[in-house]
Amino acid sequence: MAEIVWTPYLEKMRELLSPLDLKEVREIGGEDLSPIMDFRTPKCHGSFKTYRANKIEKLTLGSLYLDEEGHYGMCTIWPQGEYELPLYFSNWEEKAKEVLTLVDFTPTVDLLMNEPYRKKYIDEAISPLWNKFGTLPGIQPAPYAFVRGMCSINYTCAVVPVTNEGMRLVALQPHLEYLKVYLKLLKESESIIEEKRRWEVNRKRAALSHNYRKNFIPRVKKSLGVTMGENMANLLIIMLF
Repeated sequence: MAEIVWTPYLEKMRELLSPLDLKEVREIGGEDLSPIMDFRTPKCHGSFKTYRANKIEKLTLGSLYLDEEGHYGMCTIWPQGEYELPLYFSNWEEKAKEVLTLVDFTPTVDLLMNEPYRKKYIDEAISPLWNKFGTLPGIQPAPYAFVRGMCSINYTCAVVPVTNEGMRLVALQPHLEYLKVYLKLLKESESIIEEKRRWEVNRKRAALSHNYRKNFIPRVKKSLGVTMGENMANLLIIMLF
């Protein structure tokens, strides 16, 4: 069997993020992040790092290789609380014969109650991308109900069959295109003046963080806890959410 050339998820994402003045974060809530910033165990190796930047409270990006079994990547961008920007969410699960790709702008307000937000960040920003990638091979709903419940209506999810090596890069394109649009919105965003709107955004952000952590912790521990260690799996969740 020929050696698999995994997709350069981390490198391509870093390239797009390079214009930002990223400041590395080495501790969150008293937890030292250095063990997961560059690690190698008998079964896996990888790197996850968290940063801060202008208008960004927390940006986490990294990837993990399970020998020849798989390649996993994730990126989350949490804007600072005084901005209405959605959460950028990117999940990459690559195996020999298929790639699960999931990317979204997760809303930080109630879309039913805030129509201008929906129009700006969902209808105008990512609807064109959702339409563009709606014909990806293997397009399907997100695999977990709790993720579907928090995503926007225009997330892109697919399990792309690797019928040829070029399909790996095809599966990567939604992550890059959504990120390009997100960075443009980030640059243009202005802080919220109304106290009530700030309260609404921060209430929703807290709920998103709580639910992502609660639901991802058992899944990450089950899938990666044995290979990377339970402590590292906990650090990963703290960094991402």
